[in-house]
Amino acid sequence: MNLMKELTEDHKDIRSQLRALMTESEKEKMKETIVTLNEFVSHHAFWVNDVLRKLVKTKSVDQFTADIMESREDIQVIEDLFSKVKNIKKSDEGWFADIKALCSMLELHLEDEEEFFPKIKPLLPG
Repeated sequence: MNLMKELTEDHKDIRSQLRALMTESEKEKMKETIVTLNEFVSHHAFWVNDVLRKLVKTKSVDQFTADIMESREDIQVIEDLFSKVKNIKKSDEGWFADIKALCSMLELHLEDEEEFFPKIKPLLPG
């Protein structure tokens, strides 16, 4: 399996769900999209972790420590935002602001990955 191809496809799927979320106006449909988006992000996280495991095996991880740490911090913030928006009551006024924050954080994270992955691609087997 080509990991870079898998990650690129994940980015397309995640961005598609982000667009759907930001154009939806009905809260129930937004919640459904959030669940789907969370599933895509979880799937993506599995592949990112696989890439990182392979990097560790190549012993090339030291030069990317800062990138990896930043990515892990981003993921923690994203997971926290997912938890918050999935469990929020429809009547909460800050709900949409939290969704916008989640979408912004996800988009920034994807952009960071798209800068990072070409750097590590030559180090990965296959």
